[in-house]
Amino acid sequence: MATLKSYLLKIDNINYALHLDKDIYDGIKETIGLVDMPSPPPDSLRQTSTTDLETNGLAHKISVGLAATVDGKATKRKIVICPSTKPFKNMIGKQIGSLYVKSACVKTHRNFI
Repeated sequence: MATLKSYLLKIDNINYALHLDKDIYDGIKETIGLVDMPSPPPDSLRQTSTTDLETNGLAHKISVGLAATVDGKATKRKIVICPSTKPFKNMIGKQIGSLYVKSACVKTHRNFI
């Protein structure tokens, strides 16, 4: 079961509170602009979800390839959320849990009519 932790995300001088899986985001939080929620929290704090941020164009889903070692071959993939204002390629080489980020690309959804 996921261990949720509160993070503060600042985009365009607006503070957003996100509750994300600690095991995934603790290793890459600085890279994507997350900070631990301060105590007390900021006055102007918006409670939101990652889906709302993605819908409004403030964040996108990143598909990351994970490997057992820094220079190993990607063995599994995980989807993480990243603010649109941050270069998500900087998370390559960072550690998520016991695995290392080997590759990162934007996860796209295509609608066919």
